[in-house]
Amino acid sequence: MPLEYDLLADNTINKSCLEYLLIETASISHEATVQVCDNENVRDHEQATASAEGNLTEEIGYNIGLKLVDYLLYLQKGKNGTGTPKFDQVVNIMKFVCKNVWESLFGRQIDNLRTNHRGTYVLVDRSFTMISRLDSPLGVQDTLNQTRKHYLWYPCGIIRGLLESLDIDSTVQAEVTEFPSVSFHIQTSK
Repeated sequence: MPLEYDLLADNTINKSCLEYLLIETASISHEATVQVCDNENVRDHEQATASAEGNLTEEIGYNIGLKLVDYLLYLQKGKNGTGTPKFDQVVNIMKFVCKNVWESLFGRQIDNLRTNHRGTYVLVDRSFTMISRLDSPLGVQDTLNQTRKHYLWYPCGIIRGLLESLDIDSTVQAEVTEFPSVSFHIQTSK
């Protein structure tokens, strides 16, 4: 009996599943790090938990970012029939992240890319899909606090992994400017 509806081809379902997976990953990382801190009698419990939890979630994103570049470049090569694009400048890599990577992961392009042409880049997503549906029963301020603590490490890791895969050392930080707008601050060595 043939299926009339292919669930795996439905990007809406895939994105929803990814969002739920990331929410659960953040929750599990938090629980695991709290338990480790309790077992090791850590004094500054909140600081240690936030640091370990962020590192774990960022590392997951980093590993995905490392692998994602090859896949996206392969897809792009297949679409236009030409060779792999040449990234002769870091700004061209950032444009690739803003357009191809973001569209692939989140269904839309980054809203704004700014640079000082000295290794600092700011990517602005005015409606970041990973956090746009988050809501806390304790109000907007708690939603912002939870977002900062748990949900921005993953995309920072993806960006850092992508850049590392293209031989760009970087540090990536995110800030919620006005919910659900997120600015990703990237400092590169080039």
